Amino acid sequence: MDRYEILKDIGSGNFGVAKLVRDKWSGELYAVKYIERGPKIDEHVQREIMNHRSLKHPNIIRFKGVLLTPTHLAIVMEYAAGGELFERICNAGRFSEDESSVLHSQPKSTVGTPAYIAPEVLSRKEYDGKIADVWSCGVTLYVMLVGAYPFEDPEDPKNFRKTIQRILSVHYSIPDYVRVSKECKHLLSAIFVADPEKVVFDIYPNMKERDTYSHIHFPITIFVCRG
Repeated sequence: MDRYEILKDIGSGNFGVAKLVRDKWSGELYAVKYIERGPKIDEHVQREIMNHRSLKHPNIIRFKGVLLTPTHLAIVMEYAAGGELFERICNAGRFSEDESSVLHSQPKSTVGTPAYIAPEVLSRKEYDGKIADVWSCGVTLYVMLVGAYPFEDPEDPKNFRKTIQRILSVHYSIPDYVRVSKECKHLLSAIFVADPEKVVFDIYPNMKERDTYSHIHFPITIFVCRG
């Protein structure tokens, strides 16, 4: 890590911390996710690195490399200077379905935030990382549409224990004051399912139904859904 100058923390969570760094040779800024060496470096972290390395798309944060320090594994990524998605939502209130379809792929810097974690991960069961990620995409979609996390207790939002209990029981609702189409509600209900084995790889069994939903352009969740 001698090549990089650490500038500041940009996020933290259960599994690690994200820092903003500057490349001393080029002056470019990068985001680095630090994960403590030991039990946290498991097959899920390995799969994340392999999958991220293979993704090359203008709307996906670019993977730069992996480094080891005496205490941490460091994943170097492109730095998205626009700030956290949730902060943008706080400033905007919430987004329309059309706006959400554009912003859906912008990541949040927080590492391992409980509000985004699927029930099977919290239950410490063996799980499919791809299906668990679909749940996280559903949480992101809900946050953009509603302006709040789906499984936080509105009366006690900082109580992580309550949040986890509500995730495990799939306890969420869409406030009456938020206008969400029935198609989008159906999409969320297909994602927020407690049993990850109830997976549908195409929630639209025929082209006529798919055409009905075609105005919702959310990546991944249209074609790989839970429930």
